[in-house]
Amino acid sequence: FKVRRMLVVAAIAVAASNLAFLLMAQHPSELWAFFVAISADNLSQGFAGTVLVAFMSGLTNRNFTATQYALLVSLANLPGKFVGGLSGFIVEATSYQAFFLLSAVSVIPTLALLAWLWPRIDPVTLPPVSLPTASARPKPWRRCSRTRRPGRSGCSRPAIRWWRIFAWPGTT
Repeated sequence: FKVRRMLVVAAIAVAASNLAFLLMAQHPSELWAFFVAISADNLSQGFAGTVLVAFMSGLTNRNFTATQYALLVSLANLPGKFVGGLSGFIVEATSYQAFFLLSAVSVIPTLALLAWLWPRIDPVTLPPVSLPTASARPKPWRRCSRTRRPGRSGCSRPAIRWWRIFAWPGTT
């Protein structure tokens, strides 16, 4: 699956989960409406969060991953913090039904921004993995010669480092 398409699916799923809260507001004290709303919200937020992490991870530079990722997460959460403080005033001025409908419709600017960014976003694809052949792969179970020299371990091969097992070919 491409990350761009999953971003659209995630945005629509989050809007649909807000409509599930609208269903709960129309059927107060109904256990099934509560179950549907909470299940839809947890499923859509979990999916959207995973897609957003994958998308933002693809935007970062390998040399500055932690800093850039932290900045992107902060910027992504900033609008929700501002609107969250005003949500009580919106509900008090209107109603819960209007608030949940407004929150579902608020996905339209997100989809418009995504449509504008669509040609500018490179699809995140992993490079093809080429595994070394069995004869070219180092064999860690073979022991080196036991001839000891001062300052050397007696091994003519370089030590096998565990992190090279998990690296992409050509990046070590």
